[in-house]
Formats: sequence, C-alpha cells, structure tokens
Amino acid sequence: MEGGAADRTAEAWKAFGGDSEAGRLLKKLYCGTSKPKVSYPKLKTKPREPSTPFIPGGGVVGADARTNRLVARTSSRAIKAPAFSKSKDAGPELHPIEFLATHKKPMSEIEKEINEIKRQMEGNRMSCVTRAPNQEKEKLQQVFSYTAGTILPRELLPGADLLDRELSHAAALRNGKLPKDRVAQLEELYSAVLKEVESRKSYMSEMVALGRPDKAAPVEREISERMTELRKIHDLMKKEKRSSKNSNNNDDEDDDNLQ
Repeated sequence: MEGGAADRTAEAWKAFGGDSEAGRLLKKLYCGTSKPKVSYPKLKTKPREPSTPFIPGGGVVGADARTNRLVARTSSRAIKAPAFSKSKDAGPELHPIEFLATHKKPMSEIEKEINEIKRQMEGNRMSCVTRAPNQEKEKLQQVFSYTAGTILPRELLPGADLLDRELSHAAALRNGKLPKDRVAQLEELYSAVLKEVESRKSYMSEMVALGRPDKAAPVEREISERMTELRKIHDLMKKEKRSSKNSNNNDDEDDDNLQ
C-alpha cells in the first residue's frame, strides 16, 4: 500500500498538465530527476583463449628450434665462407656492401673511366685550320643576303634571278677555280640531256627488238620531252652568245673613245 501511494504521489504532478505555468514548473522539477526503468538483458560474452606472444616465421611457443634431423644431401649444407687471414698481403679490407650485387662504383673505377674519356676526347680533337677572314666574311654575307633565312621573300631579294650564278661564281673564286660562264654551263647541260636522249633511244630499240612495245611507249614520251628541253637550251645558248658579242663590241667602242 505504501509503495502504491508513493507511485501515485510521484505521478500527481502530471495532473496539472503542461499548459499552465505551474504544470511546466512541476514538470521541470520532477520529470528531470526521474529516469525511465528499462530492463536490459544480461550481456553474455564468450570466454577468450589466453593470447600468446607473436613469433615470426610460424613458430610455436615452447617448441625447440633445434633438431637432430639432417638433410639427405650433404652438398646442400655446404657454406662458402672466405678464408680468414691476418696477413698484410691478403688484399684490401672488404665490407658487407662489397658483396651486394648492386652497389656504387669505387673511386678507382670512376677515375679510370674519366681518364679513358679524356683520352678519347684528345684523340678526336680537330686541328685548328687557319682560314682567310675576308673570304669567311664574304661567304657569310652571301648567306645572309641570298638564302631563305632573310625576312624578305625570294622574289623580292636583290638579284634573285642571278642568285645561283652569283653563288657559283663566288664559290669557284674561293676554291681557286675559274668560274664557268653562262654559255659553258648551257653547253654542259645540253650534252647531259643529249646523253639521256641517246640512252633512252637505245633502250627503246632493245624493247622493240625483244617484242615488248608496251615498255617502249613511255620511253618515247620521255624522249620527246627531252628533245623539247634541248631546243630550249639551244635557244638560250644563242641568246647568251649574242649578248656576249654585243657586250664585247660595246667594250671595244668604249676603249676606242677613250683613246
């Protein structure tokens, strides 16, 4: 009876509700101190086995690593060890790092390689060749003036039409040879093209004799093209000869006037 009366008095504050100020004060006073009664089940744990210390390599605690069993072959038990010697002539002292497969080169090996590289460099050294500075300057001026490295296009370069002739003339002077005139160059070109025509004619006659005219047809077209080139070269030779004669006549007239 006393327990039931105590429970009712403990819950009597709820009759005031939470709408009034008195109900809120009673709720703060009594509700905060009372804790819900929850019946939790008893925790059951599985008993653990006593932990043993960790042994690397799969060892067992308390086991003796020594054994009386020997391997079948005695060669597998052989150990190669260097002979111990205290003599001074035994050689340099070796350290454990020297027995590794990959380690740094010793200083003596590095010095040998450096000396070998120096000998190779001295053997391949080019001898100093003295050249005339004026010729080198002239060559450099021609490169800067006429080659494709200039800022102007090739069509706007000074003397673009005479570029090849000027370079060949200067190169011949540097090499100590007399430069060939325009007529001589055209004559060499004419003879080279004429040789090509003769070789193609012989090839075409051989193909016709062997009964293979299909091989001779393209060669015949090439011969006609070469003949056209020969006519053009011949016309250029005539023009050059006429211009050279006119220039010589003008020079003679100038000399007569000076006299």
